[in-house]
Amino acid sequence: MRTLLLGVLMVSASASALPSLGATVRAGGSLSLNPSRTQLGLGGGVGARLVFEEHWLVQGDLATLFGLGVVGLVRVGGGWQRAGRWSPMVRVDLELGFGGSLDFSVGARLPPRGPTVGLTASLAPLRFVTGRWTISALEIGGGVGSDFYTVGPRAGLTLIEVGISF
Repeated sequence: MRTLLLGVLMVSASASALPSLGATVRAGGSLSLNPSRTQLGLGGGVGARLVFEEHWLVQGDLATLFGLGVVGLVRVGGGWQRAGRWSPMVRVDLELGFGGSLDFSVGARLPPRGPTVGLTASLAPLRFVTGRWTISALEIGGGVGSDFYTVGPRAGLTLIEVGISF
């Protein structure tokens, strides 16, 4: 009997610890300012999110941004959110930017042609959850970026993000 009771408790505890899967759409922009390359764009993207125990999350998204050419942005990160209706979030992301840029020669070397990479921290203070839906406005982020030759600041702004949990 004790074994059965212990098994039931373990199954119920593990069922509540399962992550919640969600999908997101967002509109915003990104800026990477390196001495040898500038990437800038505004646009939109789609993503997926896993939420663990109401507070911890892992999120990834793909975006297409238009500005200095067409920039493809891949973002993967994790963070913490407050549980409840008002649910501000803090997240750290690894970002890769591909495509359009304004390139500069640095010394005798030509600018690199590969992707830019960035490590950013974001804050979403205007984020709300109601039922299965999440809406966030004015998420701001900043950090450091590189084109594997020079290093400079990197910034991002999400104007609006809407998500749904399954």
